[in-house]
Amino acid sequence: MGNPEKKENIIMAVMIFVIDSGKNVLLLKRVNNNQWEPVKGGINIGETWLNATLRELKEETGFSPQTMPELIAIVNDEIDTEQGSKTKIKGYVSYCYVSGIEPIPILNGDNEFEHNNFKWISLKKIEREKIYPPIANNLIVEIKKKLF
Repeated sequence: MGNPEKKENIIMAVMIFVIDSGKNVLLLKRVNNNQWEPVKGGINIGETWLNATLRELKEETGFSPQTMPELIAIVNDEIDTEQGSKTKIKGYVSYCYVSGIEPIPILNGDNEFEHNNFKWISLKKIEREKIYPPIANNLIVEIKKKLF
């Protein structure tokens, strides 16, 4: 008798790069791992990537986008969990604009407290920043190609 096949843990998710009118990108500092990340979150069953993007943006920042999010990539990634296992992620990556220069996000709306800080980083300087998950750094290059 062989080993039973392991069930893969796959999460459907969205990652949103929020850009202000000064071409700065919003990064949020996650409470559980103390790392800087773009807005991101899971896609609910039956939800489209666009609806999930708008929902996560509202939940994590309170923002409504000035422009509809633009899909720039669909990625397959793998991350380590806190329990030491690997989780596969199929992610829909987009960017959108919010009005105003460096608007202030609401980090603890709707009884969520995933982030405890935020910062805006210039698209010109963001490549020096360590962003989680690591694939986010590669995606910044794609965004810069579209915007410059």
